Amino acid sequence: MSTLSAQRSVIETEETQGSPGSTIRMLNTEANSKIPEYLAKTQIASVFREAYITAEYSLVTNAEKLGGLYVIPSQKSCNLWFGVLFIHQGPYLGGIFRFIIQFPEAFPETTVVPTIVFQPPVFHPCVHPIRGTFDIRRHFKSWNKTQNHAWQLLRSVRAAFNKVEMSTQNKTAHDMFLNDPDAFMSQAKLEAEHSIARVYDPPSSEYLKDPHWIKFSQYDSKLHDQIRAKALKPMEKLNANSTYFPPFNTGAGSAPPIFRGTSFMRTK
Repeated sequence: MSTLSAQRSVIETEETQGSPGSTIRMLNTEANSKIPEYLAKTQIASVFREAYITAEYSLVTNAEKLGGLYVIPSQKSCNLWFGVLFIHQGPYLGGIFRFIIQFPEAFPETTVVPTIVFQPPVFHPCVHPIRGTFDIRRHFKSWNKTQNHAWQLLRSVRAAFNKVEMSTQNKTAHDMFLNDPDAFMSQAKLEAEHSIARVYDPPSSEYLKDPHWIKFSQYDSKLHDQIRAKALKPMEKLNANSTYFPPFNTGAGSAPPIFRGTSFMRTK
């Protein structure tokens, strides 16, 4: 065996249907035996976690009933996903709401459910008015890696906005929806309008240098008309590098913003 082969560590993953990865093992060599056990375990766990979350991201692309949702992992950490939710129906019609998904450090070997945070917070019964956390525990009491997946989290978020679901995460919104639905509808419409006005705002300092933070730019007819024409054709005819414009209403005669950045993912 060559020196290179003797020093190489092989990590194997075994996948089962519906699960990104069920087992992972390291084939030790003479060189590997010299690595401290705690360090070897840390390296294996890190590789496994990244591979698992990447597989979860892949599953999202094939999930159904997630139209209007865009997510992409942070460049700095696969444990953090950036997301944008476009609302096409319901009280928040036209809204463009940003959120993040934070996976626990021990994911998926944990029962802790990933955290979803709207930034900034949205006036909604399921969203905390200060922290912006979404009440995902209504659907997921604990996390089971053999049964639960990230696309299910996203589906729950989308459903909560299309048809308002109840929670006391924001008790003011909860009570208003039940006791004064007209006032709630007005507030929800206002939230949608405010979200559109903020769509071009820069990210917070925390994400300022992350190129995967989803950005928008003003529509420039000279630059974007041709791209927009292509985007309106059937999706299967689009070039892989084309820009897609989600159908949302920003007012009569107005045009949607443009996505900027290296890449983003649109669910079906």
